[in-house]
Amino acid sequence: MTKLSAQIIAGILILFAVIFIVQRIKINKLDNQRQLQNVELSTLKDSVETFVSKTGELVSKIQSVEIEKKNLKESLKIAGFDIKELKQENVKWRKINNALKIEMQSTGSVSTGVADTIRIETNAEGKTDTIYYSRVSNWSNDYMSLFNGKVEKGNLLFDYRYYNKFEILQTVTRKGTIVSVKFEDPKSKTISANSITVPKKKSKWWLWTAVGTIAGVLIAK
Repeated sequence: MTKLSAQIIAGILILFAVIFIVQRIKINKLDNQRQLQNVELSTLKDSVETFVSKTGELVSKIQSVEIEKKNLKESLKIAGFDIKELKQENVKWRKINNALKIEMQSTGSVSTGVADTIRIETNAEGKTDTIYYSRVSNWSNDYMSLFNGKVEKGNLLFDYRYYNKFEILQTVTRKGTIVSVKFEDPKSKTISANSITVPKKKSKWWLWTAVGTIAGVLIAK
């Protein structure tokens, strides 16, 4: 092979390598746009799958949007997370590898007893006053509890306590990352949710292949 032929071949290989790298850069830019668009869509589209387990617990499944680390900050903003608030909460956003935002509601009905009663009060002048009101019986369904209830002067007053245990599991499937949220309270349900995941960083084999090709050609010359 003549020197001229070697130079032509080297030039062609270098050209191919440059074209390959440029194309990969363009593809990466498109991937970045696609990832951010997918995050935005996940906040707008109801993509939550909900069903009741065999034990009666409510399970919600959310398709997590997989993003690259370089798109994490923008993705967090799109998903509704405030970077400044995360800093105040001592959360380093650069260390986040999964973020889940979920809105839950629990609905039901209450039926309890009401009893009329009176209360004697003494004012600052030493005079007594009779207060007529209705006492509301305590109520609970093991998750929501209403207590110290009364109806006085046209107002319903009560204290409440709500308890609900939930589990969050993340699994990796062929279709992507799935986040499962299970609620113990069967009356509760997910009304909206979105999730982003930063998978383990993949090696840029295409870059090293191109670099190795060019280096090999230059060495051969």
